[in-house]
Amino acid sequence: MAQEMYKHDAMLHLVWCVAQADKTWQTDDGQGYKYVTKQEDAYLDRIRDAEGITIDWDDFNAKRKELGYDKEVIIDEACKALRGCGREWRIKALGYMQLMGWVSQEDDKWNNMSDKEWYLIMRAQKELRLTDDERKAAPKLISQVATNIRPIIKSGLIPGKIYCFWNPTWKCFIKMTDQRVTLSPKKEDGILPSNWDAERFLAVKSINNTVALWNPTYKCFIKMTDQRVTLSPKKEDGILPSNWASELFKLREI
Repeated sequence: MAQEMYKHDAMLHLVWCVAQADKTWQTDDGQGYKYVTKQEDAYLDRIRDAEGITIDWDDFNAKRKELGYDKEVIIDEACKALRGCGREWRIKALGYMQLMGWVSQEDDKWNNMSDKEWYLIMRAQKELRLTDDERKAAPKLISQVATNIRPIIKSGLIPGKIYCFWNPTWKCFIKMTDQRVTLSPKKEDGILPSNWDAERFLAVKSINNTVALWNPTYKCFIKMTDQRVTLSPKKEDGILPSNWASELFKLREI
């Protein structure tokens, strides 16, 4: 019989449930649908390192097997172990679940996480007896405690995925209108409202690790001139012409 859950492994069990919530198409190690991406796997290790957790992965996997790999049961068991912990630890556990959900967009191009991931997070919030305000504040708490933990962005934006771009200084998103590229109303928490479509951009792959950003609402790309950032002529199909260089960008990590 696998050992009882304690605060550290209980946290990792919750986070791993989010990682396994959806199948995604991958080409690493043979193409096909897989439950966990390399980025999600690496992110679990980053959380473990940041929190200084020593874990026996054989025991970890044995516990999941004992619980029938049932995410509902695993969440119940993990939350039961965490309810005896301080409120801050429970908030952090919920925050790490959200951050794992943001590592990849899964099956929902309009949101940072899939419906399945969101369901598991809300289920854990209820079981951990935390409020909506505590859930919303959880990622910020983690950034203060473990500054090396943040959602993983790959070496470039993923073509076919929808992104938004939020400025931490001015607390606004990049926004497109029918006439220009501008900024959204201020959003202190950096969370994009579900009905804000003008701030969403589809990553369109191009050459030499560059990417173009196309807004599905206004059917235009973000474009840079020698004086400003603006919008391109309308492209209904979202396909970037080969001679459009002003719409190409490279992602630089700082």
